Amino acid sequence: MVRILCTKQLSITDIQAFTQAGFSIETIDFIQILPFSSFDHISTFEYGIFTSTNALSALIQNPAYQDIPCRKAFCVGEKTQKVLQENGWEVIASFPYASLLASYLVENFPQASMAFFCGDKRLDTLPHTLKEHQIPFQEIQTYQTLLTPKHLETSFEALLFFSPSAVESFLMENTFGSEKIICIGTTTQKALPKGIESFLADTPTLRGMRDCCIRIFKPFLE
Repeated sequence: MVRILCTKQLSITDIQAFTQAGFSIETIDFIQILPFSSFDHISTFEYGIFTSTNALSALIQNPAYQDIPCRKAFCVGEKTQKVLQENGWEVIASFPYASLLASYLVENFPQASMAFFCGDKRLDTLPHTLKEHQIPFQEIQTYQTLLTPKHLETSFEALLFFSPSAVESFLMENTFGSEKIICIGTTTQKALPKGIESFLADTPTLRGMRDCCIRIFKPFLE
């Protein structure tokens, strides 16, 4: 059976989906999300921006969340959209990548005021574009990303990475060998050392990661 290491925890349902596809999957968190206990003052804004569920989850845990009158947002990722909607937010638009969202905001909402909810290791893609086009926004960091490297004692046929931080954490205690490296998106893929071959998920979702694994290891699953 093809052995896969997922560098973050998965739900029982997600693990079962990989198992039913013919994989043996182990999950190890290589990063930890620590919500901030307090935020900078949150000014009035028209739209929120979320590029991950981590930012929303940390925000909801904070008492300041109750004082936010706005419940309209733009986001990155299907899962982020789903969690926003489950918590009463109206999602105006959702995109698979931050670069696509940035272009959309420049084109359609150049005068709107935004609040970008993010972590301490957020990428520059959105802030740079918003500043460049003078779109008013405030950045609210809701959580800290803590690297939690672990040395692997066993080998795997595939490694699944979901963020540049997870790649960085993994490489603190391990090196890449013959494993197939699968990344959820281009940003994570760019975090790999130069010259390391990798695969990109069919779509930037967990299902896309699984479909990519099935495509790569299909001869071994039949």
